[in-house]
Amino acid sequence: MVVTCGACWPRDRLYLQSLVDDPWCRRCLKKGKRFEETAEHMHWGCEENRTLPAVVASKGLEDRAKRNIRAGHSQVLRLRGILPSEWSKVMPAPADPEHTAAGPFADGRSGS
Repeated sequence: MVVTCGACWPRDRLYLQSLVDDPWCRRCLKKGKRFEETAEHMHWGCEENRTLPAVVASKGLEDRAKRNIRAGHSQVLRLRGILPSEWSKVMPAPADPEHTAAGPFADGRSGS
């Protein structure tokens, strides 16, 4: 939920608001590297995250995600975990309100 609602602020965002003194990724700095901690870096680029189980499990998504982010495509998915509306189909409401998920089965049983 934190990622979805934008409550996960990388250091570059904090720096722009004058809440921290620099935008550098703390995990990378500990290893002598200097990378700006953007949302992309935090979620897909930080080499220091590569041993975390969730990152290891999503390794196959990394290259595609980075390409999409840089091209301005599906950032809402790759950085927030929200499925773009054009990728989903909203089903129309049933014509007969009695036959909804909570209503009778096709064979006439009530389901209760």
